[in-house]
Amino acid sequence: DKTAPWLDRVHVGNFFGDVKAEFRLLDTLRWEYKYINHQMVLMSPYTEPYPVSYPRILRRPRYVLKNFLKHEIPCAILTKAGTRVMRDMETIKQFGSAIKVGTTLITIGEEWLDFEGQCAPPYQRIDMLRQMKEHEVRTFVCLMPIMFPKWVIDVIEATKDFTDEYFIGARLFPRRRRTVGNETIGLPIFGRIGFKWKDALDEIVATLRSYGKKFYISDTLRPMP
Repeated sequence: DKTAPWLDRVHVGNFFGDVKAEFRLLDTLRWEYKYINHQMVLMSPYTEPYPVSYPRILRRPRYVLKNFLKHEIPCAILTKAGTRVMRDMETIKQFGSAIKVGTTLITIGEEWLDFEGQCAPPYQRIDMLRQMKEHEVRTFVCLMPIMFPKWVIDVIEATKDFTDEYFIGARLFPRRRRTVGNETIGLPIFGRIGFKWKDALDEIVATLRSYGKKFYISDTLRPMP
C-alpha cells in the first residue's frame, strides 16, 4: 500500500503489526537532541505512542518524555489512545507550558467504528482532553480527515471547553467507497467527497472563531487547480 509516502520507508507487513521493542533507539535519539535546538517535537503523527501492547512497550513514551525533560525539549503528544496517556500524567505535568497533548477526532457519533475501530472511542478521547485541562496542560484536536462538515462542527461543540487549539486538515485516501449508515460516500484524494469545500471550511472556521479558538489550516486544503 503506497497511498501514504512514509510507507515507502516501512517494511510491508510490520507497520500495523506487533510493535517491536528497540530500546537501543532511545540511546541513538539522545545523540540527536543537540540538533533539535529546542523546537517542539511531535509524538507521533504516523504511529500511536500509546498502543495496546506489551507492558515493556507501554513504558517507552515515559522514557522518551523524561529524556525530553532532561534536555529541555518541548513536546506535543498526538494520540488516539484516549485515557491511556494519563498513565504519564505526572511526567507530563513537569513540562509546564512546554508540552501540549492532543487527539484526532473525525466524529463523535457511532460512525467512528467504521473508520477507527482500533482506536479509543471518541468519548474516551474527549475525557482525556478534559483531564488534561484539569491539570492545566495545553490541549489540541486534529480535525482530520474531514468527512462531513456537520461531523466536524459536532466535534468542536463537544470539545470546545477542553481544547485550546484545533488543526484543520485533510489526509490522503485511496480511491474507494464506503457505506456510512444508509449513505454511500466516496473517499477520493484529499477527502473531497462532494460538498462545497470552501463553504464547509468557512463554516468550520466561523464556528472556531465564535468560540475564540486558535486554529491552523493544513496546506492540503488550499484550492485545487
